[in-house]
Amino acid sequence: MRHGCPDSRSFDIHSIRELPLSEIRWFFDRTVATQAAYLHHWYPNGRFTKEWRQNFEGILTLVATEANEPVGIIRLIHSPFVEGGGEMEYLVHPEYRELGIATQLCRSIMAATDGRLVKRICPTNAASQGLARKLGFEETPRIALATRIWTLER
Repeated sequence: MRHGCPDSRSFDIHSIRELPLSEIRWFFDRTVATQAAYLHHWYPNGRFTKEWRQNFEGILTLVATEANEPVGIIRLIHSPFVEGGGEMEYLVHPEYRELGIATQLCRSIMAATDGRLVKRICPTNAASQGLARKLGFEETPRIALATRIWTLER
């Protein structure tokens, strides 16, 4: 599936299963490892393993690529914060932020599901809060792990 970004770049959305393990490892080494302290649940023990891919896939995992290189990833996981749906977690490489990639990844997950969705957002992450509002999520008064819970009822 090809999508356009505002600066006329384009990228593709793939299931994580469509990409070679080496490409996923390359993305994580470039993106997640640089933020491993913050994203410890994405990069356990600070290193990528084959087992990680199996554990990471969750309900649905999609990867955005540009010129066949991964630049963003989103996964829908089971969540204790929502019944009958899932929780979205995404990450876009810093050099590719503000190009619409997170929006397209979120919309792709939304199009693939019909249940209630949740997004946990740090109160200081204005970009994710703006995206959540744009996509129709509403902030709830609930706090979990120093993040606010945002929900989308459909």
